[in-house]
Parts: sequence; C-alpha cells; structure tokens
Amino acid sequence: MSKEQVKTATQIGILFVLPVLLIFFGAIPVQYRFFVLLAITILVIAVVVAEKWTLKDLGIRLDNIKKSASWYLIFTVFATVAIIVLARLFNHNTQNIIGSIHFQYGFIVLSLLQEFLFRSFLIPKLKALTSSPTLVIILNGLLFGFIHVIFPNPLSLFILSSLLGAGFAAVYFYRPNLILATVAHSIINFVAVFYCFASFGAGCT
Repeated sequence: MSKEQVKTATQIGILFVLPVLLIFFGAIPVQYRFFVLLAITILVIAVVVAEKWTLKDLGIRLDNIKKSASWYLIFTVFATVAIIVLARLFNHNTQNIIGSIHFQYGFIVLSLLQEFLFRSFLIPKLKALTSSPTLVIILNGLLFGFIHVIFPNPLSLFILSSLLGAGFAAVYFYRPNLILATVAHSIINFVAVFYCFASFGAGCT
C-alpha cells in the first residue's frame, strides 16, 4: 500500500470502525450514539475541507438528477417491498412512530448524515484503496451494516443494513447523487423502523 492508501485506511478505521467498537463494548454509553455520529460528521467535514473536496466530489449535484432518479426509484421500491415481505415472513409487529423523536428528527437528519458519511465520503475513500467496484460496494455495505450494531436488534439490523448498504453503494457508485440517496434512505428507513427492524417504540416486542 502507498502512503496515501495507508492514510486513507487509517481514516476509515478511526472514523467508521473505532467509534462503533467503543459504543458496542460500553466505553461510550449507547445513549450518546447520535452525538458520536455528529462528532464523526464534523471530523469528516474537516477532512473534506482540508482535502479540498468539491460539491460534485460529494455527490451534491443537480446535473445528473434526471438520469439518476429512475435508479434510486427502482431501488427504493424494491427495498421497500423486500422489507415488507420479510416483515410478514417473520411476523414482525408494526409500531406507531409518528409522534416519536425518531420520526420527527431521525428520518431526514439521520438519513442525510448517513448518506453523507457512507456514500459521499466513504465510497471515494474506498475507491482510493481498490479499483474493484464490487469490493467497494461490498465493503461499503459491510461498514454500513456494522454501524447499526449499536442500535436495537443488532443482528437483524446488521444483516438488513449490510444488504441495503450494498444496494445504496451500487446505485451511488454509478449514479452519485446525495440528494436522491437521502430521499431514498429516508423512505426505506421509515419502512424498516415501522416494521420493527429497529424498535424505537413500545409496539415492538
């Protein structure tokens, strides 16, 4: 590995692996996970500024919305149907989340932060480590799933989030657009929480 690749791998380890391990093993209380996510976001923004990334580098763009919208729409519909089918197969309850904090603040804010971190920032970093699109997509999916082990129902969330993360990564790899990714993520996140793949309400048992 070159010095630049070692630097990139170190950044990924510190930003995307270490915080999760600290929370998972109790070094950081789990109730502070959202603040940890904010701290990671601030550090990532610092890296982006220091390395002089452009808005286009981050997928913040309007020029490819028309040609990318169908990709994100198809993935969103497919993922939503898959979640509903899995929920029915495993007899998941539904939960009333309309009045919850997660609904009021989570679906847009968390979706935006996660897409910014895992797609806008992480995918270019992974591309700097390997020229294989398949490996970039798989690693991105696994790292996305890994961060979800600090939420309720860690095993099912890890599997589901890894698969969804790989799907998001595949779409973003070929059609990078943070706006569309955030919208898709918000919709899928809502459905997954509603069907108790993450339990933020009393309706999940």
